[in-house]
Amino acid sequence: METPQEAISAGVKSGSRTDEIRQAAAKLFEARGYSSTTITDIADAAGILPGSLYYHFESKEAVALEIVADFERDAAELASTLSERIEESGAGSARAQLTRTAEAIAELSARNHAALRITAYAAPATATERFHEARESATTSLAQVWERLVGDLVPEASDSQDIGLLRFALDNLTLNVSLNLAETARPGSVAGLNIAMLLDGIALDVPGDEDLDRSAAMVAARDAIAAWGPSYEPAEPNSREHIVAAARVEFARRGFDATTVRDLAEAAQVGMATLYRRVTSKDELLRDILGAYDAHFDAAVRAALTAGGSAVESLDALAFVLISAKRRFRLESEIVKLSNPRTAPAPVALESYWASTGARLRLLESMLERGIREASIRPLAAPAEMGPQIRFICWVPYQDLARATPERAHRFLRNSMLRGFLTPR
Repeated sequence: METPQEAISAGVKSGSRTDEIRQAAAKLFEARGYSSTTITDIADAAGILPGSLYYHFESKEAVALEIVADFERDAAELASTLSERIEESGAGSARAQLTRTAEAIAELSARNHAALRITAYAAPATATERFHEARESATTSLAQVWERLVGDLVPEASDSQDIGLLRFALDNLTLNVSLNLAETARPGSVAGLNIAMLLDGIALDVPGDEDLDRSAAMVAARDAIAAWGPSYEPAEPNSREHIVAAARVEFARRGFDATTVRDLAEAAQVGMATLYRRVTSKDELLRDILGAYDAHFDAAVRAALTAGGSAVESLDALAFVLISAKRRFRLESEIVKLSNPRTAPAPVALESYWASTGARLRLLESMLERGIREASIRPLAAPAEMGPQIRFICWVPYQDLARATPERAHRFLRNSMLRGFLTPR
């Protein structure tokens, strides 16, 4: 009986032309996503006619399956290599091994950016069962490597140390680094910076928890979060609000580009005529969804960063805002997670969101510059490099690990990103 990888590769002819087509498709999937790339796009990028492409691959899906299979093989081989390295005597300290592992997995992520994008959203409605199976395949071997490494690094944890969340953060940050990488950044360097932030902390002197809870920044952040109101209230069937709610779910599940107007009508259980009486386009729905999200999120971030007090207090409050937003606006964060401001054209709603994101990052960078000047923040890197990684660390979906509460996730970030996981208490 053939293995899933053999089934995926069945019927695909070998040769340099096949590799060129696969590489051309991977670049397009990275830039545009799977659903926005056509078989003609792939043929044009490979410099051949669409008819000639079918000699090598029977469909766009077949190309994507090859790319995902390559990623699975690459991940399995790396996990085996890393496990052997851990077993070798004299391989170095636990800290050094952990850093080298983070850098290696970050490079894996960069090499397989296309596969990560392909599997980031639910498979298209027209996808075969093979595509669904490939998307659901988990990279559990790398998680096992992290379990061993963190266990060696922290053999006896104290009450303030959350080893489970540390492993979860390291696994997410390194494997997904290519999805959050600046154009000029090197994956290994970013992974090393994340390790330093989590293990050593970015603050030189952190107040006690009670003082942080009472800080002006935290009070302002909690007030702004309270203003978000309840989650999603039920809407009348066939109403515009009902259609917007259905679109929020579908855009998060499928991706905006892959979701059709017919998909939205089916999800909302309305006819096409009813849908068009309520809204004019997908873009209009995206504007409603992202506009409300951006306004709420922006107000809370600015409250945390501009309420006054120390840079450390502002960072602590920002971490709580990001943790809360990731939980409250999980669907919205899924919608925008792969959006790329360097790729044009884009819906107006996404362009507006990118502009707001850039402004928030500049505000964070200014706060980091102040903290470095005042010697309260470690200059682990330039503020422009630290800012995006602080957001990346806080944006890990910590609630996915044993339904971790916001309080548990916030406590973990205080004791790792701020104080340093390995800093003696």
